[in-house]
Amino acid sequence: LDDSMMLKGTPALKTQLDGPHAIPAVQTSTLHIGAIQAIHPGAGKLLLEFQRALGLATNGNLYSTPANFQTAAALHTDRMDGYIFQTSGSKRWQVYEPVPQIFNPVWGVHENAEWGKEDGQPMSKGMVGKMVMDVVLRPGDILYVPRGFPHATSTVVDNTTPEEEEGRTDTEKEEPSIAITLSTHTEAHHLVYEKLVRCTLARSGYCEQPKPDGDGKYCPIGRVLTKYALSEKGQGLRQSLPVGFLNEGRQWLTFVQKMAHKSERMLKAVVDMAKEEDNIMGLSKDLLDDTQKLSEELVQTAGQVFRTQTRDLDALEKTFAGNNDDIPFSQRQQYWAQMFGRTGPFVGGFCHEGGPNVFFMDYFM
Repeated sequence: LDDSMMLKGTPALKTQLDGPHAIPAVQTSTLHIGAIQAIHPGAGKLLLEFQRALGLATNGNLYSTPANFQTAAALHTDRMDGYIFQTSGSKRWQVYEPVPQIFNPVWGVHENAEWGKEDGQPMSKGMVGKMVMDVVLRPGDILYVPRGFPHATSTVVDNTTPEEEEGRTDTEKEEPSIAITLSTHTEAHHLVYEKLVRCTLARSGYCEQPKPDGDGKYCPIGRVLTKYALSEKGQGLRQSLPVGFLNEGRQWLTFVQKMAHKSERMLKAVVDMAKEEDNIMGLSKDLLDDTQKLSEELVQTAGQVFRTQTRDLDALEKTFAGNNDDIPFSQRQQYWAQMFGRTGPFVGGFCHEGGPNVFFMDYFM
């Protein structure tokens, strides 16, 4: 099994398995096949329809879990929006509200922007709000889980009605759960207002201050931006950019004006907040007062978002099964992963000639 085909629930999370060992391992673990659309034509067609309809980068993962697993997935959050298609067997989903502090989490502002995945430890109950759903998915059911909403799954189905339980055969009770999760990506590709404002500030000259250790540059105003994004007033910065929901024909420019207007208000709030800071580390008053420069760069940054979105979706389509027949089967998932990793408007030197190492640096200081 390569990096896109993992077993969860055994000591070996990623391992090469020969035939005699593969079947017992799959019978006692969750089998996860990543980027299923790269190798399965039916999944590729489904993902293609989703991606074109929503105008967002889309990925598909297949999960097969044996029946009667008390914990198929421990309580955790994801950085993407998930659409779960149950194709076989049953799986119980418990979905919770996130607490306000981590609602719409953003990488950098909220560290890695996901919880409950490191070292197999479930997320703290203090980060979890009330339960909003406790449901069993059966073949044909679809569930939507927004990014950042804590959830846990199990294949122990103990909340069926007596009538439902009586109608289930022994085979059905032992049938593994098989589901495909389609994920759409905004925040994971930095398509949020906070990153749009951050890039605009970098392009406007706010990331030219030397680091305290003297090795390179960074953005001291980035700390103000993070502080504002964590506040109640700044929650709008955590929202996804409106880059293409049901955007037939990909008329991206129809969204730019609305997005730029909202961003301009947020940008002004961050700069005003920076002016009140006692120690803003070398930012001149002239720079903070240059609203014309900020407005001009905001338009450029908003345009970059939509230009790259069109480019990236076209590139990802070429990795789907049916469009990648010239790539050896064993390399198709890896090829998709390479393309997916390059997706997003703020890679390279667009925001700053020093790249993300400069305008993301203040997250780590």
